[in-house]
Amino acid sequence: MKKYAFLVASAVVCASAPVFADNVQGDNVFGVMPVTSGTEYTLVAVPWCACSTTDNQPIAISNIVKTANLEAGDKAYVVDGTGKFNAWELVAGANSVLYWNSIDTVTLEGLGSHDADVATAARGSAIIIYRQHPKVDDTAKTFYLFGQVGTNSTVSTAIEEGKTALIAPPRYVADGVNILSSDYAEFTPSDGDKIVVRKAQSGASREYTYKASTSKWYYNNPARNFEETEASAITIPCGLGAWYEAKASVTITWKGVPLK
Repeated sequence: MKKYAFLVASAVVCASAPVFADNVQGDNVFGVMPVTSGTEYTLVAVPWCACSTTDNQPIAISNIVKTANLEAGDKAYVVDGTGKFNAWELVAGANSVLYWNSIDTVTLEGLGSHDADVATAARGSAIIIYRQHPKVDDTAKTFYLFGQVGTNSTVSTAIEEGKTALIAPPRYVADGVNILSSDYAEFTPSDGDKIVVRKAQSGASREYTYKASTSKWYYNNPARNFEETEASAITIPCGLGAWYEAKASVTITWKGVPLK
């Protein structure tokens, strides 16, 4: 197994206490990725799959972010590639144990409610985490992503025509993943497609728009009086996600995904 910058551990089952190490091989190999964010709303990557004997399965929403670093009243939101929306809130149960409780949500399809331990998110997607207190004395807090490392070398994220979805690279790159680099991702955008990337520390967003006439992506550059500027890269920070608005159906194939 190759060595990666995120932490991995092995155990007979994923429920076992993790031993943090760089390069451990076993029947079940799982990863723990730290994410430091100072914003209330953070787009969180789903870098791994469910802890099970069947590899590459979508992971339960309740298992993606470790609740030990969250508090009652924090929330999780999901928007998938079909435009469906669901929400959950952390509540304190017996002995102050935190668990996710579904929140009824209204969409164009009607009222929706799904238990977080049943609802899942696939690798290559992202969820939104809302934290009431993302900072301590103006210092951004860190939380941890969790899941089992799979056996696929690529992961595909499909978005339906006219839908907006949360996407995220299912891998670690210290300086973030440039989605325009064929080393990291392959996809065919349509005219007018948009990608919105949000910085974890400041919460500032940058919107990129694709033009089929030039086969290039552009953004409004604040350093040039918001002049339209060609984007040489669209970088998504490690452990975070971005919004993708698809004018036509599109599939993003993430490459270089870590293997068990």
